[in-house]
Amino acid sequence: MSMHREQSCPECGETTGFTRVASTNVNLGRKIKWRCDDCGFTTVQIGDVIDTATA
Repeated sequence: MSMHREQSCPECGETTGFTRVASTNVNLGRKIKWRCDDCGFTTVQIGDVIDTATA
């Protein structure tokens, strides 16, 4: 699993780098918390099903 990914940040208004800050296993899959390198905005991804970055 990568420690860094590029995605759109709703706070910055552009595509920027996000760093993985936490990871744990839950019933639905691996839960990963990502933080924007520029502003600190966080998103959560659970497995391949839930990703608050696209919500």
